[in-house]
Amino acid sequence: MQNTAKPPMQTSQQQSQTPKKQESVLSFKYQPQGETIGQCPNCSAELPEDAIFCPECGFSKGLVCPKCGKINAPSSDICQYCKTWLLKGKCKFCYSDVDEGDAYCAECAKPKNGIPCPKCGQLSIFDFCKNCGTAVTKEAIEEIQTAQGELIAAQKEMKIPAASIQPLASGRTVSAPASAAPQSVADSEEDSSSRRIVLKPKPEVQPETISEVKQEAQTVITIEEAKKQAKENAQKKFSTPQAARRWHMARRHPDALGWLCNYAGCVHLYAEGGGPDDCNDPSKGGADFFGTMDDIFMNEYGFYQPKK
Repeated sequence: MQNTAKPPMQTSQQQSQTPKKQESVLSFKYQPQGETIGQCPNCSAELPEDAIFCPECGFSKGLVCPKCGKINAPSSDICQYCKTWLLKGKCKFCYSDVDEGDAYCAECAKPKNGIPCPKCGQLSIFDFCKNCGTAVTKEAIEEIQTAQGELIAAQKEMKIPAASIQPLASGRTVSAPASAAPQSVADSEEDSSSRRIVLKPKPEVQPETISEVKQEAQTVITIEEAKKQAKENAQKKFSTPQAARRWHMARRHPDALGWLCNYAGCVHLYAEGGGPDDCNDPSKGGADFFGTMDDIFMNEYGFYQPKK
């Protein structure tokens, strides 16, 4: 006779002790093969580096975005979905502690809410404006000058043939005026992607100013040479996401379609204001991507990835 008995039901106490499986697990996490980082606090299983969910019980140790509610890797500083700043109480440029009532960071003197672009007015929480690519911090300007110096030095050492270096046709803006009055960004109720600038009263302590820098003729390497350097650049790691964004943006090639990050393995399109500024943890490294749209596809999470 067939046994039709139903399995015993769990008590409410047993149900509360059973870990809940997450609805989805991000499959594109940066996980170096063989590397683990501690144990899951819920089931003691070994966790891969930067794992958002435990592969055994689904426990999450990631950062929850205060705007969209989605979970991000613990090493993120912006939400990979809606780009909201995740590190509350931390300076967006140097990661120092910033009190809620402060308008400026006491460590780097930059506005807490971001810096208005001197060219297009867009408020930026990065060293380069996502809208027009203008350098908005003195560190960004210095990084561009360093990158140019590297090209000249490489040419002198014959590591890069002279014919591989050419004038930058589009001309990147590298000068910025002194900082204006502190500003904040507000979302439109109809369209969260639109922005309006709201002026705030000047504080007693003035912020750091960006010195006028004479714009010099810039040069870039040919696409062939850039593809060679991209392989080397992809191996470079950084202490913070912002340091990585600044370094790569200063060396961005004008013919690159986007920036391929090591963390998610996806292409952040420059045409969509992407690049390393669009990655939630570019400190893992990455490089310019010189393929075409036909060379990439959009995965189930809405991210562009190279075709295999």
